[in-house]
Amino acid sequence: MRPANRNVLWAHVFMAELIGQGLREACLAPGSRSTPLVMALETFARQGLLRLWVHNDERSAAYFALGLARASERPVVVVSTSGTAAANFYPAVIEADLSEVPLLLLTADRPPELRGSGANQTIDQVKLFGDAVREYIEAPLPEANPTPATLRALRGLASRAWLTAQAPLPGPVQVNFPFRKPLEPIPIEGDVPPWLEADHPLLQPQAQVQFSLGTRLEPSAQDVAWVLQRLQAAQRGAILCGPRSASSGHFPPLLLRLAERFNLPIFADALSGVRFGQEHPLLFGAFDAWLTRLPRPDFVLRFGDVPTSTVLNDWLDQEGVEQVYIGRLARWRDERFRLQRLILADAEAFLERLTQDEASGSREMPQAWPEGARAQARSFAQALKAARAWPDCEACVFLFLFDFLPPGDALMVSNSLPVRHLDQFVPPMEKPVRVFANRGASGIDGIVSTGLGLAAHFGHVTMVLGDLAFYYDMNGLLALRRYGLKATILVIQNDGGGIFHRLPVADFEPPFRELFVTPHGLRFAPTAELYGLQYHFVPDVRELVQVLERLDWEAPTLIEVQSDAQAFERWRREFFKTAI
Repeated sequence: MRPANRNVLWAHVFMAELIGQGLREACLAPGSRSTPLVMALETFARQGLLRLWVHNDERSAAYFALGLARASERPVVVVSTSGTAAANFYPAVIEADLSEVPLLLLTADRPPELRGSGANQTIDQVKLFGDAVREYIEAPLPEANPTPATLRALRGLASRAWLTAQAPLPGPVQVNFPFRKPLEPIPIEGDVPPWLEADHPLLQPQAQVQFSLGTRLEPSAQDVAWVLQRLQAAQRGAILCGPRSASSGHFPPLLLRLAERFNLPIFADALSGVRFGQEHPLLFGAFDAWLTRLPRPDFVLRFGDVPTSTVLNDWLDQEGVEQVYIGRLARWRDERFRLQRLILADAEAFLERLTQDEASGSREMPQAWPEGARAQARSFAQALKAARAWPDCEACVFLFLFDFLPPGDALMVSNSLPVRHLDQFVPPMEKPVRVFANRGASGIDGIVSTGLGLAAHFGHVTMVLGDLAFYYDMNGLLALRRYGLKATILVIQNDGGGIFHRLPVADFEPPFRELFVTPHGLRFAPTAELYGLQYHFVPDVRELVQVLERLDWEAPTLIEVQSDAQAFERWRREFFKTAI
């Protein structure tokens, strides 16, 4: 079918190139000005070439796309109409920027003559997202009877957006489309050139430009030799894996091989991709209660983002701790400014070079160094068994949950307290669990929608959220019912911002409770009924086991666990003092 008019043609040609490049998922919220883009997407969706995810709310659409793109590691399109609709993408755009997630933000706009005119639903969308996007692209205004060169240029623009979202640093790209009316596929004589038949290559979903994206930044021989020399000389070497350390399943075994060769303890963040899926005598997590009892390392190999643990960051924030970062990330990952060397290389490639038999030697650290960590970890593991019996152990939600999580499940953890509970209380374990969190900007908005984007890719997701994070994004639950997604959502209900009980402001009452904790008094049974979820209320965290034992993981479920954040924080501080 030939496009009906210039707007439909413009959108169709652009989307055809994206489909040819590999676009398979697109999210949108309804609107008028974006009609040409939506109709083009619908055409290709009808042909089975991509899947459309429709949301009533732009913020939910953008976060859902974020979850999809994070899970698939390929760009996802998200479309908005003009005005504040596009602005509602901004929180997800910031997270995608800082978490390096590829998104294509297609924002429909008024034509140039209406900008600044007072025309309804018109705002300044030029570079709307500032430096949070890898590139801003202003699409040309659709024109009548375009030449082949013009349409090739439009497809080239789509190719450029697709590539820029992935390399050299993955992230969001905005393409702003100005459209004049009519926006619907109303035939207009002279808009579509007569030579452009329905089967013309410019209308087909095939790539005009072929890209080959290399995945490895090869390490230099000099850097490998230098690291090996430092490992040979170190008395207390260590490995630190922050969030997103593991780029694939090959990373953990390579890391363990290096650790075994040099007897290096590995301190793995809960979001590293290393802590879950293997147990090993040199792999440590949930170390906040005991880490400061150890002597500090003198040489540290660091991977991934800045760790979640403040205790770990403080422990390493000292003179005499030589820290070396290895990775291909093009962003600064040193909030304490303690790195002595930054090696830009593919981490897996570097580990392969470090563990080659002919290169690495066999020198080991003194046994007392990792053995001290093992002794502390064993004592803490015993203390955790007793902690399960305490009624105020809010973080035990994770200990009980991990007993029942299906192996290989995707786990979405929200900020601010849940991710800290996970990091501080759940040690390494053999069960493989894929853990995700929006730690780029560490906001509590969009968690539900991001999690459901993960569910759309993986088939099921388990989410653990605080009550405020759940409240922020209840709109996102509409996708759960609309698309029959499978999700188990566990809400820690402590009636407000429990994280503030950890901060010095907690000593200032008033205004602490009303202005910081901000209790809301809500219960979420009506929310479960509204969106068609099974619902369980757990008045005591210890009773969560009974719910999980009989849980139907295939059915969308909301579990609300009652907690007292203030009591838990008192208990946690005392527990960390006495657990070892």
